[in-house]
Amino acid sequence: MKTQIFICVVICLLNVPLEKSNAQTPVFSKGSVSFTAGYGLGSMWMLTRDMTFDDVVVSSTASTPSATGPFYGKFEVGAAKHLGLGIHYAYASNSWNCDKTPYAYGDEEEVTYHYNMTRITWSIMAHMNIHIGPFSKWDPYTGFGIGYRNNYVKYTSDNPKEQSGFSDPTVFHVGLEFGAGCRYYFTPNIAAYAEIGVAKSIFQTGITLNIPNKHLNTK
Repeated sequence: MKTQIFICVVICLLNVPLEKSNAQTPVFSKGSVSFTAGYGLGSMWMLTRDMTFDDVVVSSTASTPSATGPFYGKFEVGAAKHLGLGIHYAYASNSWNCDKTPYAYGDEEEVTYHYNMTRITWSIMAHMNIHIGPFSKWDPYTGFGIGYRNNYVKYTSDNPKEQSGFSDPTVFHVGLEFGAGCRYYFTPNIAAYAEIGVAKSIFQTGITLNIPNKHLNTK
């Protein structure tokens, strides 16, 4: 279902009508201010991580993943006619659980142990968007950000032979993100947005509140 939603959104982004704004005020302009709240699908970490690990086992239940987020909070100011500058904050947490039975050697009894891995990650970045327009309802854009990221991973197991409680904090704290997306304004102040790229997730969507510059100089 998530894949179908993702494909539909990509098709919509690739078919944004290039309308002309004529007498209407463009939705993005110098001096405008926007606040955005979003939610991501297709977590980079969840797509590449597996809780079954590489150790040899007699049997293993499929890993049971759970995720919270990523949640996105964004603030942007129109610095120029097509340039937006702002700050992006993102937060996500993930958890995996599985039961595994290691091979028993000699007279050892086969015992099933529980394994858990938990990850908490957040980032805050300075962001720049290039807005393509001006249009009266659509606001396509592309942008990138750079800033601080933190990633904390904790591994626990009731297997006495495992290193329980192991934590893996972030060593390299510089974060980067790139993306392209579009907002569609239902009113002059409220828009829905969709974005694809490299961030905490491959795809994100949400709501934008825009405060336009009422003293826009159209010259």
